[in-house]
Amino acid sequence: MTAFFSAGIALVLLIASGEGLLLLLRVGMRRAGLLDRLAASFGSGVAVVGTWSLALALLGVRASGPLLAIPFLLYPAGRILGRGGPIDSVWTRENTPRSGWMILALAVALAQVAYAFRHAVLRPIHSWDAWRIWSFRAKVLSIEKGFPEGFFDGDWAGFPGYPLGIPFVEAYLARAAGTWHEPAIKMIFPLFLAALLFVSWRLLAERTDRRTAGLGVLLLASAPLLVHHGSVAYMDLPLAFFLASAVLHLSRWEREKEGGELATAALFAGFLPVIKNEGLPFFLLLSAVVVLRRAGRGGGRALLRWFAISLPLALPWLLFKHLGGIAESPYHVLSFPDPVSIARRAYDVARLTAANMTLTGSWGLAWFALVFLLLPGRALRRCVPEIVLAGGALLFAAAYCLTESYTFLLNGTALGRNLLVLLPLAVAVSLTALYDAGARRRTPSPSARRAARGILAGPLL
Repeated sequence: MTAFFSAGIALVLLIASGEGLLLLLRVGMRRAGLLDRLAASFGSGVAVVGTWSLALALLGVRASGPLLAIPFLLYPAGRILGRGGPIDSVWTRENTPRSGWMILALAVALAQVAYAFRHAVLRPIHSWDAWRIWSFRAKVLSIEKGFPEGFFDGDWAGFPGYPLGIPFVEAYLARAAGTWHEPAIKMIFPLFLAALLFVSWRLLAERTDRRTAGLGVLLLASAPLLVHHGSVAYMDLPLAFFLASAVLHLSRWEREKEGGELATAALFAGFLPVIKNEGLPFFLLLSAVVVLRRAGRGGGRALLRWFAISLPLALPWLLFKHLGGIAESPYHVLSFPDPVSIARRAYDVARLTAANMTLTGSWGLAWFALVFLLLPGRALRRCVPEIVLAGGALLFAAAYCLTESYTFLLNGTALGRNLLVLLPLAVAVSLTALYDAGARRRTPSPSARRAARGILAGPLL
């Protein structure tokens, strides 16, 4: 129990560090219910701890307890020097459950998070890739307090070029627990699940209404594979959370041009390449969206804010890996097959993806939300979630078609995890399409309104 208690305190301090960073960045978060702030502070805290631990390792400094505690100073510094937004209550007006439908969605989400938490704390890490590629390296980092000699040599712990952002956070929790206690360390993954469900709720609620957002949470919370990842130590759930959070805050900035939302989006986007290799193309995609949104509008200040926050998070690991000659996974190197092979691979991508979403995968009904994209006459919004979803699907398809990751497509190792990263955005985009189609049916066309006015005016003439 001592390990669980100590790791729990470390998680609280992690969240406080994240809140301190947001305050120092002067992120007001105007719609700041407590849950909004907690989700943002949790992600920010993960980025702070992961980046600080990586910086110590890159400098060759052993990560002692006092050094690991330095990020906690961000909270008092933020309170003194920063600017916080108002926290009205746990539930903002938009979040408050007001119907049986919303209460059902909340109950299912809480039950699934509780199940994931129970599963996480009762078992050690038992999934092969989670242990060999990710958590075993975290164990070495916690014991050695940095990079030991030969850490990046060979494939003794998976692929040496895989990012270490979350393993450093696991090592931080292990140091807090006083030992390598896997069930205590895994407590962070149900938090990723809970935060992802909440961020998905907000993304939908701000684009549609509470009823549609509740449906989205039900679909996500009922997806067995998503809930399973809330209790195992894979990196796909953290990647999905950081991507969805970046999209949420970038969407708010797109609508409101609020600088604090852009800063928060940059923070989440900048940490993506430090979670998984797939995070780098997503970071580039989000950066391209910001650049194009600001092109021709005198948006130099917005671009400066974006890159000043995101690049210090993304670049240290990327530069260290490439300048240090750390071997990349052979499966991620471009191979450029011949056109016939590319066509065959593209066919396999489409065939196996459709099968995984509907028949062979463990998704419940979540992916059936895509049928709402096929509504007659539907024109998708050209907003951040739609752009990132389409771009992400193309990125994964291109990876399978142009690299030896195609092997993992055929053996079913990675496809489900890739789909998990896109699932929250796919549900949000699909249900937004359903909502917009219903709104058009409820709103009379201009010709119908003119006809109605003529009918009403007729008896008076």
